[in-house]
Amino acid sequence: MFCVVHPFHPGCGRRFVIVTIRSNWGEELLYYRDQAGRLVSIPARWTDRVAADPLLIVSAGRSAFRVQDLLELVRLMDAMGKEGGDER
Repeated sequence: MFCVVHPFHPGCGRRFVIVTIRSNWGEELLYYRDQAGRLVSIPARWTDRVAADPLLIVSAGRSAFRVQDLLELVRLMDAMGKEGGDER
């Protein structure tokens, strides 16, 4: 059994029986049957079968920086790279 934890998945909060688990292109997929009985898959990282990313837990959806400030930082770093001959 697994529970869908991805907030935008239509099955969020629901539990399903795992039919099989496969790895496709390095990503673990859980296969289950939907309400119509069709075999469908979901990335394991969208379920409670994979531990949540520690950064997401600590940040709780917040960011320490404003987008405007990060964009200004990128602009300044680009300018510094051009002035210094891009010696990184």
